[in-house]
Amino acid sequence: MLNLRGVTKRYAEGAGFRDVLAGADLQLERGALGALVGKSGAGKSTLLNLISGIDQPDGGEVVVDGTHLEKLSERDRTLFRRQHLGFIFQFYNLVPTLTVEENVRFLLDLNGVAAPQARDRAHALLEEVGLADRAAAFPDRLSGGEQQRVAIARALAHEPSLVLADEPTGDLDGDTGLVILDLLERMTRARGRTLLMVTHDESTLNRADVVFRLASGEVTAERRTPGR
Repeated sequence: MLNLRGVTKRYAEGAGFRDVLAGADLQLERGALGALVGKSGAGKSTLLNLISGIDQPDGGEVVVDGTHLEKLSERDRTLFRRQHLGFIFQFYNLVPTLTVEENVRFLLDLNGVAAPQARDRAHALLEEVGLADRAAAFPDRLSGGEQQRVAIARALAHEPSLVLADEPTGDLDGDTGLVILDLLERMTRARGRTLLMVTHDESTLNRADVVFRLASGEVTAERRTPGR
């Protein structure tokens, strides 16, 4: 599902450059749960931006579900991201002027899904995350945990091949974070979706099929048995 080979990325810094990724390799199988860890500034956000096609590598290959993102135009990367990727952020990133249902439907509407079908899918997902009764509410009326539930539903609504989660429990208390992790893992595994999470939470690492550690511009992989 996800294959990075020899990926390099550098940014201008002062009079020179800083190499953030220096020949990084990463492979994640279809349906697997991967956890990405690394110190602040190690390049985790850079890696996610490359995987999502928001940014392009200076060298190497970024292949998602058989598509070489580094070969696509900016427009085609945007369309690919809209159709094949789901995103969950630490601070939810819900659209404040849209209702809960409209937030879940957002990508369905962009992708041209008929309104009745989009509504049905949104309602089914909200039922699954326990928020069917809040469909008409706006995000500012929800708790942090509830907003993240909406974000999970939105990320899965268009049936993406790959879900990227950037510190999905980082803004939640411990108990709420565990509930959100349980929900996210259950919903992605039940649908056979591939999930890559950036995290520093050890309980998240224990759920992963493979842990990727990013340091000095390179990625090392540690395969695990989830729950151990």
